[in-house]
Amino acid sequence: MKRKIIVAGAGHGGLTAAALLAGKGFDVTVFEKGERENLGHDWEDCTVLSSFEFAGIEPPPARLLRPMGPISYFSPSKSVLLRPEDESLSSTIVYIDRKELLAHLIGICEKAGVNFRFGEEVKGPVIKNGRVSGIKTDKGEYDCGLLIDAAGVLSPVRMNLPGEAGICRMPDEKDMLHTFRALYERNGESSSLPQYCAYFYHNGNRGFDWVIDEETHADVLVASFEKINDEIRDSALEDFRKDHKYIGEKLLRGGYYALIPVRRALAKFVWNGYAAIGDSASMIEPLSGSGISQSIEAGRLLADTVAGIEGGEYTEKNLYKYEYEYFRRFMRNQLRDEATRLLMMEAGVKRLDTMFDKRIITGKEMYGGRYTFKDIALKAAGIISSPSVIPLLCRIGIRNMKIPGLYKTLPREYDEKALRKWENKYNRF
Repeated sequence: MKRKIIVAGAGHGGLTAAALLAGKGFDVTVFEKGERENLGHDWEDCTVLSSFEFAGIEPPPARLLRPMGPISYFSPSKSVLLRPEDESLSSTIVYIDRKELLAHLIGICEKAGVNFRFGEEVKGPVIKNGRVSGIKTDKGEYDCGLLIDAAGVLSPVRMNLPGEAGICRMPDEKDMLHTFRALYERNGESSSLPQYCAYFYHNGNRGFDWVIDEETHADVLVASFEKINDEIRDSALEDFRKDHKYIGEKLLRGGYYALIPVRRALAKFVWNGYAAIGDSASMIEPLSGSGISQSIEAGRLLADTVAGIEGGEYTEKNLYKYEYEYFRRFMRNQLRDEATRLLMMEAGVKRLDTMFDKRIITGKEMYGGRYTFKDIALKAAGIISSPSVIPLLCRIGIRNMKIPGLYKTLPREYDEKALRKWENKYNRF
């Protein structure tokens, strides 16, 4: 029997799973607190076209897409600027308006027969007999066989799960990025700097900022692992305008604060009657904070798992295949990105500047590529002459050495004791 499925929140992964499951004959309803015309952040983000092919859903029309250019990275003091050797545009990584993408996915869902309840806020799960059996909203309670949690990093569903579920209800503060993003009108000035400029510890803040020079506007992000306010934002903008003189004063889009997870996926994101996806499960790229592609592909993995469960028994054991397939597909790259992020964030301004200046961090780390003997010799010389960075590099090295073991020891079949042991090792990464 194919039981009723509820999706909490109109996130990319949840909508993908909803469309695929409705297409297989499931009764699927999406509850979303926002109104349809107001959904999505007021800016563009990157995604990978192959994700739509993997998921088996129609990609957005070409008129909504534009290629993403290569990113260049500044050291904290701006003494070093790393640029890719090949600055040709990628044909697979594209920018798309967040509102347009959500509208596209909602259209696919409606064609497949998904029901939508816009303007209805999810308040939490209904728990009965050791499982999620429904959802609470500001307008009532609804029963379901499976609740797909796509309500974001501050999901009221995940945050109100009982302890027995064993799912992290709130990521650590150190894994959350406080952001301000805005698009400003260009003022006619020009810049000799690359189009996409990213900054570590910009203006002394422990975070990751960027400026993107577009034809019609300047795209600015201010992001920190500490809370930011208007004073920090204005100071960052003032500093940006010294180098990127084209950044005007007139706000075109965005201009608000948001909180995003920037960590590897949760060690566990399924329980009896429950499966998290997207930001609800921290399915992101740790270095970029954009998880659109991973969420869409996870939607396919979840839909395949659910469709293969006989009798509609959506237990933790039966849903584990979704978790397993996700980790097999994404874990190694996510953990490598996580190790790099932790290196950048744990280093501090002085040590990170040293690693850029002494060629300990080079384009090979940021863009990939084979190391030459000269690369290795320069890196070794830089490390030897900078003893303060050695403990940090050792910690990062140990983290990277753990990745193959975590990948190989992930239980193929559901075994509660083995899984809890694996989760403990994963959480200590």
